Amino acid sequence: MALACGPQVAFRCDRFRVHWLAVRVPWKLALVAAGVLPYVVAQSWVDLQLRAWHPITVPIRLRAGEFASLEFTTNATAGYDILLEVDRKIAFDRTVCLLGLAYGDEARRCPGIPEVLDLRWTVRSQGRVIASEPIEAVRQGTYSDTIARRIGRFDAVEGQRYAVEVSVLRDGSELDPTNPRLIVEIPGYWEGPSMLLQLTFLLAVVVVGCALIFALPGAFRALRRWHTAPGA
Repeated sequence: MALACGPQVAFRCDRFRVHWLAVRVPWKLALVAAGVLPYVVAQSWVDLQLRAWHPITVPIRLRAGEFASLEFTTNATAGYDILLEVDRKIAFDRTVCLLGLAYGDEARRCPGIPEVLDLRWTVRSQGRVIASEPIEAVRQGTYSDTIARRIGRFDAVEGQRYAVEVSVLRDGSELDPTNPRLIVEIPGYWEGPSMLLQLTFLLAVVVVGCALIFALPGAFRALRRWHTAPGA
């Protein structure tokens, strides 16, 4: 294998010769790294913060008399939502009706489909009851690849231990196929991080694309030299 100095570095093998233009590679690699690094850092930061924003998720059986308890230590001083979340495993309209999220004109789509959620939640900390309420009368839901209904809200202080207890007062077994689960989270926590990840990802795509465009002329020149080189 022969190594030649100059603007080109040539590696000669038995059956082929590869011409590698190396003079401009370092700054192009640095450009790519500068574009990708912000996204990697942002993704790592979001992963670390998820524990603070979304501290716990536990499954729950919607059977009258069932009881679920969620214990966790908060990593942020904020208001926390208690949600019942389900997967989209049955018809969307029927799921909305069963969760009690249909109201106004939407409630007309629920003839013969009664709301099945009847819950009571309690929050304790250091042996004291912080809050204790039935499921919220205000019907607030979130929709994505899952559907969630907010059942309550409480304020928490960073570093304290909390227990969220939820009692099921009515049978809701029709929602069993949707894998119902209780979630405690800071509302809207995903909005800022989601925008940050989108912006840094877009930056990475633009920078890597520019680096590839700058590299193409050199790559074509290298291919031409390889095809025209003696013995190629």
